[in-house]
Amino acid sequence: MARRALALAMTGAALVAACSLEPPYERPALELPQAWKETAPAYATDGRWWKIYGDAALDQLVDEALANNADLAIATARVDQARGFAAEIESGYFPSVTASGSAARQQVSTKTATFPPGNVIPSRFNDYRAALNVSYEIDFFGRIRSSVRAARA
Repeated sequence: MARRALALAMTGAALVAACSLEPPYERPALELPQAWKETAPAYATDGRWWKIYGDAALDQLVDEALANNADLAIATARVDQARGFAAEIESGYFPSVTASGSAARQQVSTKTATFPPGNVIPSRFNDYRAALNVSYEIDFFGRIRSSVRAARA
């Protein structure tokens, strides 16, 4: 009887695990043109479009801005941020373990009323507590798997 119940439970778990409420993530296809529709003006071909104004002060300001440009640092930081986000999402595959502890020393006044009357309460006492929690989410319906795919996309 116990084997039958175990087999039934395992079959039920396998059937539930096969049920995914979310369709598989598919990266959208982008239609990109093979070439530009229009040709760029001559002053824009080298990327220095501000030269058309012929202003030396503007040229100096733009050159200084380009020299101190933080685009590469920003792009690197964004890539690191995306990798960190993906790693955070992937952590859902693993168990979560938390531990906590506390210690307290209390002193009660000897003038405190007790219930029942005459009950003796120690005037000083220590309170020590420790807790260890372990949790794990079984990805029956593919929520974690879909989140990881979306984070990597």
